[in-house]
Amino acid sequence: MSGGAGYFVHVADSVEAYVRKVDTLPEDKRQQILVESFQELSDRANHFLERYPLEHESYTFQYDYVLLHDGVFYQFRFIVDGSSMEMGVINVIYVDCETSPLSP
Repeated sequence: MSGGAGYFVHVADSVEAYVRKVDTLPEDKRQQILVESFQELSDRANHFLERYPLEHESYTFQYDYVLLHDGVFYQFRFIVDGSSMEMGVINVIYVDCETSPLSP
């Protein structure tokens, strides 16, 4: 999946499949998560690598996408391999999601 003028965002099939299987979200919200998160990664990968590396001097970093839908917070944690950034490519290799209800 391309991210426009920034980095080309390559997404592991398992990452897209995981997001699409979050059945507590409607399809339009799942599509929104994919489009918006990959666009932001394309545009700002350097920022996220600087701020959220998984280890010191690592090219792997974390990116979080948070969505509030029907009183539930969804936090998607994407793990990105930036070792090909010099060639203009980043690889989204993992995702998981935590949910928590909005307190009344």
